[in-house]
Amino acid sequence: MKTLVNHKSVFVALLGSMLLILSCHKPPHTVAESAAPPPPQKVTIIEREGRIRNFPCSECHKKVAPETMSKDGTKKHTDIVLKHFPGMNKCQLCHDPYNMDQLKRITLEPVSFNTSQEICGQCHGEKKRDWDMGAHGKIVGGWMGVAQKISCVGCHNPHTPGRPKMQAMAAPPFPAGGIPKGDHP
Repeated sequence: MKTLVNHKSVFVALLGSMLLILSCHKPPHTVAESAAPPPPQKVTIIEREGRIRNFPCSECHKKVAPETMSKDGTKKHTDIVLKHFPGMNKCQLCHDPYNMDQLKRITLEPVSFNTSQEICGQCHGEKKRDWDMGAHGKIVGGWMGVAQKISCVGCHNPHTPGRPKMQAMAAPPFPAGGIPKGDHP
């Protein structure tokens, strides 16, 4: 027996069903909506001023002198050896000579010790860009909550920033016959 289908009535029924569904439910997400990036992670920079052993510097210094003399005339910071920028081993390259409690840009704008990465980025722009994007440096904390970023001087000594050479560890032993499929997830 032949079944007759009235295409017009099927179309009207399907259209009515779709309208009914859409009146109760939101339309499905588009590819563009589902591919939208998640909201940016809240990242704060770990403050340094409270962690610097001899901060504020103005407690001892009136101004930065080439020989790093304190108010009482004795030489301080004898442990600091400047090996940062050949030919420019002067404190005033980064330290503000008129306000010892802050750093300064090459353009003489003041910079807090808490944002010292801005000083480093003047000469190390590529590393600063990578640090800004999270590809260089260290971020501590969960990806869902607030994370904390460590500034350049958290890993690099600002006076002698070169990292020591490290010996690579030997590769872990690999089974001679490989890893059996049943033992590997």
